[in-house]
Amino acid sequence: MTWIYGPPKIGKTTLASHFPGAWFIATERGQDWVEIYEPTMVHSWDEFLDFASLVETDKPTTFGDGNPIQTIVIDVVDLLFRMCQEDTCSTLGIESPSELSHGKGWDRLYGEFVRVISKMRRWPYGLVVISHERDREFKTKGKQTHRKEPDIGQGGFRALSSLSDLILYAHSNEHTIIDKATGEIQGTEEKRTLLCHPTSWAVAGGRMSHLLPEMIELDYETLNSHLLAGIPPTSSKPKTTTTKRRTKRG
Repeated sequence: MTWIYGPPKIGKTTLASHFPGAWFIATERGQDWVEIYEPTMVHSWDEFLDFASLVETDKPTTFGDGNPIQTIVIDVVDLLFRMCQEDTCSTLGIESPSELSHGKGWDRLYGEFVRVISKMRRWPYGLVVISHERDREFKTKGKQTHRKEPDIGQGGFRALSSLSDLILYAHSNEHTIIDKATGEIQGTEEKRTLLCHPTSWAVAGGRMSHLLPEMIELDYETLNSHLLAGIPPTSSKPKTTTTKRRTKRG
């Protein structure tokens, strides 16, 4: 399970679209400019449970054109968690999980969300979830500091961080362009990158982060090649199949 987060329009959905056999489960529009199979839209937690029940019952293996389904992509998971929260509160007859004492409301929400996502991790597909970013301010050693993290709230973060194998922060950096012959600065250029290891300024990492450098290019082939290179020769390498995509009509 890979969790990708970052600012709008940075390339999170595009990156996820290159995972093999990507089937998008969309909670918001934003897939019009990437070449993928028609997304499955969900507008409520009940609709998402219906989708999960369909997969459990029918166990689909191919798209309509016969190409294999290999990866489920939730875009974005922040809204999905809020749908789960709304459903949990409605079931309990409250407006916020904090209304119940001793954290019972939050525990109920956490349990429901983890129950369904854990079930998805047992399906015969890869799982990618996408989040927006938020800038969280907090104190450390008496100083105010900021850190980038997924915009899913503390309850959602606690749930997904325990289930994710990789948490990747997509962002852009400005790099200085230097003329190799003269050593003169020619200007700057923007590079889009993935942070793969935890830092003081952004959340990243996970059980598979040791297979990756701290920072890599925001590109599926780069990510995949690093992961494959880091797997011991005696291990079974994941299959990567080139999948034909259909361009979604905008």
